[in-house]
Amino acid sequence: MMDEDEDPIVDEMDVFLSKELAENLFLFQYPVRPANKPYTNSHYLSARMKPKQRKVEMSIALDTAASCYARSKGEQIALNVDGGETEEDSVFNSELMDKQTLSSTDATPGSSRYAVGIIKEGELHLTPVNSIIQLRPSFNYLDQADTKVRKQSEKDAADGDTSQDEVEKEEEPKTIKVQFVRQESDIAKARREASYAFHKQKLEEEAWVPAYYIDINDPRSPKEKDGLYCSAADNEISQLSMLPKDYLSKLIPESKADESFKVQMPSNVLSITQLQSMPLVNQIKALLTNAKVLRFSQLLHYLPGLSDPSSVLIPLQQVAVLVQGCWVVKSEILYPKDTHSPNTAVPAEMLCRGRDYLMWKFTQSRCVIRKEIASTVKLLSEDVKEILEQMARPKVNQGWEFREEFDQEFVKRHPEIVQRQEMIWGALYQQLSKVLKIPEEKKRSKKKDGVEPMEVISGEERVKIARKRSQSLSHSPTKKSQSKSQSQTEKAKDVKKRLSLEESVKLSKPKDSSLHSNHTAKDGIEIESRRLLNNPDFNALSEELQENLRTFLREHFEENHVTSIFDMRRSFSLKLLELPKGHIFSAGISDRVLEEASLDIGARVLDIPWPSDNAVERKKLFGMTQGADKLDKLRLEIFKLFSEGFRHKKNIILERLKDVGPEELSKAEKDKFIRTMCVVKNHHWYLKGTISPS
Repeated sequence: MMDEDEDPIVDEMDVFLSKELAENLFLFQYPVRPANKPYTNSHYLSARMKPKQRKVEMSIALDTAASCYARSKGEQIALNVDGGETEEDSVFNSELMDKQTLSSTDATPGSSRYAVGIIKEGELHLTPVNSIIQLRPSFNYLDQADTKVRKQSEKDAADGDTSQDEVEKEEEPKTIKVQFVRQESDIAKARREASYAFHKQKLEEEAWVPAYYIDINDPRSPKEKDGLYCSAADNEISQLSMLPKDYLSKLIPESKADESFKVQMPSNVLSITQLQSMPLVNQIKALLTNAKVLRFSQLLHYLPGLSDPSSVLIPLQQVAVLVQGCWVVKSEILYPKDTHSPNTAVPAEMLCRGRDYLMWKFTQSRCVIRKEIASTVKLLSEDVKEILEQMARPKVNQGWEFREEFDQEFVKRHPEIVQRQEMIWGALYQQLSKVLKIPEEKKRSKKKDGVEPMEVISGEERVKIARKRSQSLSHSPTKKSQSKSQSQTEKAKDVKKRLSLEESVKLSKPKDSSLHSNHTAKDGIEIESRRLLNNPDFNALSEELQENLRTFLREHFEENHVTSIFDMRRSFSLKLLELPKGHIFSAGISDRVLEEASLDIGARVLDIPWPSDNAVERKKLFGMTQGADKLDKLRLEIFKLFSEGFRHKKNIILERLKDVGPEELSKAEKDKFIRTMCVVKNHHWYLKGTISPS
């Protein structure tokens, strides 16, 4: 019988479970250290650990006299790290890099199924392992050197502004702003506590506990080793009464999720191991909840091992909807029932309704306008912006564009799913139109292949549509339209109206775009408007319009001695709001006319270099040196300085203006003058208009 057994019993021994060192037994691994060069004979200088995190750090002395040690590199590293520090604050004990630090990371999320076994006199003694950690060299000292360099550079940069800051403190008192923080909701608090930053802060709060390293050859080592033996081995043990299966489950319990390991990862990061342990529908849900929008090919890439890609389609439609050939997670998954917005405490029902309407708009057009969405769904700007950022990105002069390109490949391969999703969107829009009271829109024509065309409306076209709409309202004979026009004129001076006009100007075409107000064009204004379109030159305008334009630009340059065409256009738009209906400016002024009129009153185009990373729409600035005050020489010197470089330190600017301008001008007045001409960013001063305001 023994010869026929494939797995014969060689020996039998008693097994004992020791728990004396169970809470403090760690298995160390050195994955980057060669096996033939262990750390056994190394000299350990210090050790410390964080018990809750199971994090260990050990410092090992380096042999600086070895032939393989680069002494020059060691001196350079020590100088960069400890340069100018006292002995108490220094990292290295000498002028060389004489030690290295080993830092630990968890090798496995759960180690409860592992144990250390030792055999003694025919008995097997097992001790559970608390954790398995891997030790690698730490390079935190390099970060410390970089921090010192950065602090030194910031200190040097601040030295130049010290004197002027003292003057500012004496001359200009600071305004104290009081802010009242609103009470944090339970949902916002729960999200904050579940975030990676919160858990990282909690882990950093745990204090380091000093530890002592005892070598295996140390006389104290055998005493610690005795803890691996079960102390109750000589006690009488009763007969085993439970089944072998129950005994094994009692001896080796099922592994549970290690919470301390999970919190070390950000809340929006998925582990491949965790993902593969989920059912397919949960995998798709987890991926789309984090990504918000995915192409079908991207989804298959994150779901490896699928024998049939078509098996994903059924569970995919349970958690996502089709928008422009891509899959977007459903709103009810992001905003579950009975929850609220963490920003504005709006109920989840309103958030889902607004997000569904936004997705429907993206099925109709490639781009959407944020204000149109907000006015329809009746949500606050914080929630609208958050929903837009999930699936779109801002695009200049076009609003918000859908984040992913149209997935033509998926639409052609799965026409039946596309048709089913269109039916779902049709039914959903009928519900939304009733709740949101959306006026019925004309259905769009489709191509022969069933793909719905994406309409892209430029900013210039939107301006034309708005003008036609305002003209149709102004010529309407009904009393309702007349009263509406009057109410709009009365509210023109309101601050909110100003802001909306500024944003509408930004949507207009930046080059030679005509500026029109909401005033009604009547009588001679219409004729003047047509003449402006046919003859866009400044000299072709009437004398009255030329003189009015000169007066406006002189006032503008008195307030802004450095200005761009965008600033002129915005100032002109605000001026129109203050003027009566039918003013000569209502005909509209083009950018080209504004430029020519600026040159006519004595302004000049500045020949200056521009920052390489600027986002200014047109790289053209106008400067005025012939002002009404006595600061013409100062302005001329500023223009000359910035023609040499696009940014300067403030002390350099003050040095250039030291012997320029009126003698009675004090340093504080010159400092105030600099702020009217320049803006500061990252301790450097730029000419106004060369960088976008942050």
